[in-house]
Amino acid sequence: MGRIEQVAKTLCHGEPPHPRGTLVVDTASGRTGLLMGVIEERLKGSGRVVDRQAYVRPVGGGIEWSTPLDRIRVVGNG
Repeated sequence: MGRIEQVAKTLCHGEPPHPRGTLVVDTASGRTGLLMGVIEERLKGSGRVVDRQAYVRPVGGGIEWSTPLDRIRVVGNG
């Protein structure tokens, strides 16, 4: 069997598309919460972004969840 090569990646904080604390909806789950931050997964050699995850906290507190950044929308904005 062939060996699958793993590509070296790194995680870092990314620039959120909206200010921290913005009320957003996770369109994948339908849940709403406050945008807390963004984590990017980058290729080590080139620095190219391969994934961006938004971290969202329920209003009033609770356990944050992550969702792909392209699946969040500001509440009240189409």
